[in-house]
Amino acid sequence: MRHPALIPLSHDHHHGLALALRCRKQALGQLKPMGLKGLKERTQELRDFFANNLVAHFRAEEEVLLPKLRELMPESAAIVDQLVHEHRQLRDAVAQLDTDAGLSKLVFNFGDLLENKRQTGHKRVTNDKRVKSFVASCWLLLNVPSHIAPDGIHFAEL
Repeated sequence: MRHPALIPLSHDHHHGLALALRCRKQALGQLKPMGLKGLKERTQELRDFFANNLVAHFRAEEEVLLPKLRELMPESAAIVDQLVHEHRQLRDAVAQLDTDAGLSKLVFNFGDLLENKRQTGHKRVTNDKRVKSFVASCWLLLNVPSHIAPDGIHFAEL
């Protein structure tokens, strides 16, 4: 049973995985419209998803959740470092979407990065009961300013 505090994150992860699949299918010419028109539509969807979901999600993790996780559970340093690295990769990938050259490869690679972030991040958190419990508690207890709280969630101070 998923902790209620993690449900918004689970929804975010689900939407990210669905977008990752559409990216790869678009890049392989399996979604209409095909060609450059379809790739441009998918890149706009990527930009929108990044701006509307991932920017706040990453800020909440990087400014509140991950520093507190590192402080309270020093053994989580490798997980924290990997998550921050994946955030940087996705930010870099979004910045590269402004070109038409090699757009198919960029869209496909972005889909892979997004899926990897969602799958491995989720597994790392849910495979360690202490980390999972900590993350669930943070989503319930942290006081994240509303401009960086994903899905309008508000947290109380730890």
